[in-house]
Amino acid sequence: MEPIRVPPLKKDGTFPLHWAAQDNVHGLGATYEDMWQRPYTTTCGRDLNTIRRGNHLKVWSEKEIKAEWLLRES
Repeated sequence: MEPIRVPPLKKDGTFPLHWAAQDNVHGLGATYEDMWQRPYTTTCGRDLNTIRRGNHLKVWSEKEIKAEWLLRES
């Protein structure tokens, strides 16, 4: 698993996962907080999204997390 940080999204916002455009083998996961700072985890595998309260993914150190803009094509 390779952690990648994306910018914050506005309500109903979208963000293209440009580094994973053709990846249909691996799953995706995200942790985030709502406006009351309650943590959630969403995972997707086999076209099924699962949302759970709390952080259910590994916690990475800052040096292990890549910024998405570093993965953009020139």
